[in-house]
Amino acid sequence: MADRTRVSDLDFIYISFKEPNKEQNWADLKHKVQLSKRVDCVKGFDSAHKAAAEKAETDFFISVDGDNILNETFLLQTLDWDKTNKKAVHRWRAKNNVNGLVYGNGGLVGWHKETCLNMK
Repeated sequence: MADRTRVSDLDFIYISFKEPNKEQNWADLKHKVQLSKRVDCVKGFDSAHKAAAEKAETDFFISVDGDNILNETFLLQTLDWDKTNKKAVHRWRAKNNVNGLVYGNGGLVGWHKETCLNMK
């Protein structure tokens, strides 16, 4: 039997700092993923992500940057752990609304808690 996880069953942790639309984007995420958690105003990439890992109750979680708006179709995805390494960092592409380009930086990121807490 395949080892699969529905994305909608994972913790979503919103990481914000000084993004101009961070409150509106947080409200949008809470509307789409009601049990989302938040890390706000933690200085430093590693520190903010480690704080997110500490809030996560699932062993794999999704981080959402403060300048992102979640496309609800993402919640329909299933992760097949037979086809990928659960402890690897997983990235999903995002569309840059300024230039219209789509790429991995700035998108959603999937983290195994242990991997995130141990990064240096």
